[in-house]
Amino acid sequence: MERRLLAPHYGTGHVLDPTVLHPLLDDPGRTVPDVRRLYLLGRRLEGGFELLRKSFGTYGREKGLAIVRGGAGTGAGPGTAPPSERAEREARGRIVPNLLAYKAHLEDLQERAFGSDEALGKVVTNVVEEVCNSDGRGDGGAGTDDEGGGRRVAE
Repeated sequence: MERRLLAPHYGTGHVLDPTVLHPLLDDPGRTVPDVRRLYLLGRRLEGGFELLRKSFGTYGREKGLAIVRGGAGTGAGPGTAPPSERAEREARGRIVPNLLAYKAHLEDLQERAFGSDEALGKVVTNVVEEVCNSDGRGDGGAGTDDEGGGRRVAE
């Protein structure tokens, strides 16, 4: 019965679509009750948890990279004055505190909404590591070894 009623709506084209899931994960008032329900439903559906895990990872990467890009001083767009050196310095100075706050948000989701699920805890760890190792474009070699043979992770 669950497969027929829920499965068609539990996927990336529906409830796990970024336009639906991301605002839900960002809304503190709905996070625990609604995301918890989503998690429990995903656990009951064949393949549902894996879809949720992937969607949560995408959410984490996209929002984390947006934080890195926001302080990266990408320059001015056409028709706008370039940001001052001071403004760029201030933006770069906000990256670390913003990333730490975002990491706390992901950990809170993992603990409260996902019941401290270990697999989703690994997603949080991987996302934070990937974002810290990125160059802000999303292709900064995250998850790979750098030329020095060590991982480039800020711990």
